[in-house]
Amino acid sequence: MISITTSNRNFVIPKAVRDVWGASGTYTPHASSRTTYFTLNRSNVSIYGDFAGTETQLSERVLGANETILSGDLQGNDVYVSGFASNYGNSTRSTDNSYRVVSVTAHNLLLDGLTISGAHTNVNTTTVGGAIIKDETVTNLTLRNCIIKDNVSRNFCAGIKTDFNLDNVGGSRGSLTIDRCQFTNNMSRGGSGIYSI
Repeated sequence: MISITTSNRNFVIPKAVRDVWGASGTYTPHASSRTTYFTLNRSNVSIYGDFAGTETQLSERVLGANETILSGDLQGNDVYVSGFASNYGNSTRSTDNSYRVVSVTAHNLLLDGLTISGAHTNVNTTTVGGAIIKDETVTNLTLRNCIIKDNVSRNFCAGIKTDFNLDNVGGSRGSLTIDRCQFTNNMSRGGSGIYSI
């Protein structure tokens, strides 16, 4: 396993590592680029959040006590307001937040105990997605004990967008598992929390 602390900007996962522990704090995918995301491209990896940084066993983690935030709020200045139109045009986020926060391009991933927030997808009139985008070729994605909040998309899918376009000739199937997660204050024109096709 590898422990990630707030001194790291990205989750860089060595090839031999299967479990990643994230300490409490706020992580951004980039200092200023709205088009840079946390790209999860290693299959069979589990990323756990909510660690104080002193644990030696996963069982020592106390969920909710040490929030690990993957944030698109690159300047750390968001003021979240109510109402889609007001929040979409909100100047604290509409010009400087990441278009997306997490891009999943690998199979059999687990995200557990993470808060994912601050995406603001206003690229153009057709782009969709926000906090998490799962590539259509990815088979299995599991979210457990996660909080997806305060994400905005001009069109659809402010929270999580998962497509499935798999070659089922060989019997392969895809799955999205969501277990004990919260979707809060995600705003878009449709499918604001979860959008799956």
